[in-house]
Amino acid sequence: MRVRPVKGHVSLDQEKKETSAFPQLSRAGASVHIHCWITAERSFLSDPIGAQGSARTEECKVFPDVESFGGQQAWYLSPVGDGTPSIGCRPCGGGATGTGPCRQTPRGDCPAECDCPPTFPVAMYCDSRSLQHVPYIPSRIKYLYLQHNLISSIPDGAFHNATGLVWIMMHQNNLSSDGVGKRAFAELGSLDRLYLYHNQLSRVPANLPRSLRDLRLSHNHIARVPAASFSGMANLSVLLLNHNGIQDVSGALRALPALTLLDVSNNRLRKVPESLPGMLHQLYLESNSISALPGGFLDGFLKLQYVRFGHNLLTDRGIPPNTFNNSGLVELDLSYNLLEHIPPVSTQLEHLYLQANRIKEFTLSSLCSRVDVVNFSHLKVLRLDGNALSREDLPNDAALCLRLAATIEM
Repeated sequence: MRVRPVKGHVSLDQEKKETSAFPQLSRAGASVHIHCWITAERSFLSDPIGAQGSARTEECKVFPDVESFGGQQAWYLSPVGDGTPSIGCRPCGGGATGTGPCRQTPRGDCPAECDCPPTFPVAMYCDSRSLQHVPYIPSRIKYLYLQHNLISSIPDGAFHNATGLVWIMMHQNNLSSDGVGKRAFAELGSLDRLYLYHNQLSRVPANLPRSLRDLRLSHNHIARVPAASFSGMANLSVLLLNHNGIQDVSGALRALPALTLLDVSNNRLRKVPESLPGMLHQLYLESNSISALPGGFLDGFLKLQYVRFGHNLLTDRGIPPNTFNNSGLVELDLSYNLLEHIPPVSTQLEHLYLQANRIKEFTLSSLCSRVDVVNFSHLKVLRLDGNALSREDLPNDAALCLRLAATIEM
């Protein structure tokens, strides 16, 4: 398509002379987007003539992180009366045109199989496209979405051009451990979130960045977690390892002092992992084969509030005295175990799940050691359904102890 200059516009020859501030624009055939603010919170994206000889101008939302080029020229496309687009320019920085600061947003480097929204130029969306390989990633990309594809490998160097990546979403692919290079993630010193759940991994990937804060490896086939798996990852706060085949994870947790959420549910654990990080806030151990708890295992946790042990093999003998009644827990799940009595719990507990056990007696003293104006249970939800109990088994003074309870299921 021929581009012709009109009044108030410049020719392509003039463009090359007047765009020293934007060297990308001087390349013939390059497709470059310029993002300008309009005072009325509207903006336009301009795409100079690309490789196919086409061009367009479209309205879009304002991108909040706009860099000012201080009065330089802002390039845009302006349709001529006969529909032929022409390249024009207006000064940035307000005035009668209403334009504000401008930002260059290159788009010519976005792979055809992905989407790089001009309103979010640091993100690349390649999800749900039946991709079998990691595509080329422009260096400006920080947020990479590759989930719901058919990718089976991540070779070393796959992210070499985009070492500033902050998020990588590659869940629900076909990744195997043999297909993931030993240094596939080693260069990503700014990586914050890595989602690899619902893949075919049999090992924790090697050389994970120490910058990681959120690592999700659930729904894989990981059986072993060696002690060095998370070495140096002092920033990791969320670790999801649920729905694997893990038998022990103890040694690997010592390297995670900042961990606040640990999910190792639906594995093959026979005991509570040792050396649990002291900053834990949520601990999920349901659907394992744990029959006993170590004495005082909750001591020293200043922030632990949510503990789930449902669907295990816990018995009364397997729970040492005072395990739960000296803690600051808010929610405790002991459902689907082999308990015959209500274990003593803290009066500060708000949610207690004991359904589907073998409990035959409602021992109110386990919930309230004494009852008066200031001493009572803070339970809001108490579930005892699926046991050998009925409403008739409630003691007469249960209403005083459980005065805050909104739900009692029996």
